Amino acid sequence: MNKTTRYFSVACICCAVLLAPACGGSDDEIPTDTPVDTTTEVKPEVEKFYQIPAPDEMFAFIKQGGFKYNKSLINPTEELNKYVSPKSQALNFGIYTGDLAYTAAFEEYQSTIKYFGAVRKLADQLGIASAFDESMVARIQNNLSSSDSLVSITGDSYFTIVDYLEQNGRGKTLALMAAGGWLESMYIVVNSINKFDASSPAIERLADQKLTLDNLIEYMNKYTSDNSVVSTIEDFSGIKNAFDQLKQTEGTSTSEKKENKLIFGSSEPSTTITAEQYEAIKKAITELRNKITSNQLS
Repeated sequence: MNKTTRYFSVACICCAVLLAPACGGSDDEIPTDTPVDTTTEVKPEVEKFYQIPAPDEMFAFIKQGGFKYNKSLINPTEELNKYVSPKSQALNFGIYTGDLAYTAAFEEYQSTIKYFGAVRKLADQLGIASAFDESMVARIQNNLSSSDSLVSITGDSYFTIVDYLEQNGRGKTLALMAAGGWLESMYIVVNSINKFDASSPAIERLADQKLTLDNLIEYMNKYTSDNSVVSTIEDFSGIKNAFDQLKQTEGTSTSEKKENKLIFGSSEPSTTITAEQYEAIKKAITELRNKITSNQLS
């Protein structure tokens, strides 16, 4: 499993096609020595996967791009006790998970311990504390001097929670948690960019999040029987509308002659973004994130 990207799966059961034998008829129509196929053909189960990256993927990218750590961008752990509804707890669990990954990526070791504690406390309130064990706490404490190890451990803890929720039928909680984690990583990114430059890798990576957001919302749509998920989809509508303004260019066909062979292929599709579109996305992300962390959502 790629530990920087998680594929959430939802099984789509295809309708069975029954090949039943013909009813009625005489012996003249179906000879007794002719075998009758009474087997049932069932189409295989088709499983759909939703690609949602873990927060540490984006933070590793922005660190490599020369961005500086900014403590003011993360949600203070002192805010934790005001999240009392299951919705706010799940969303802020995702946000604190993003903050945990951010502190680990930038080697803020003491903050990493602090945010790991916040994540564990919310996990307990959500009824998923058993997804953690003391060995994971020990791993963090024993690797405080190694940024790479901390990033790996925080990634492991994220996927441990994801696996636990999937295996225990907590898809609704997982949807909200993933939404919070994605939102926090985007909030930190857009507020770390000082100047818009359409050609910068950070802006290009941000534009590519349009597809990720579509995947996230499609995943949440699987749980629209839950009012908290429905309201969260509505909460994200402003961000989706802002991303929907981006223009996506389909990949172009290519051909290359190599060793007497003509190889056909296509280039990757690209998403273009203007300064105005970037500001609209930044505003929508910042407004929703601050509403969630300040507990202003219904």
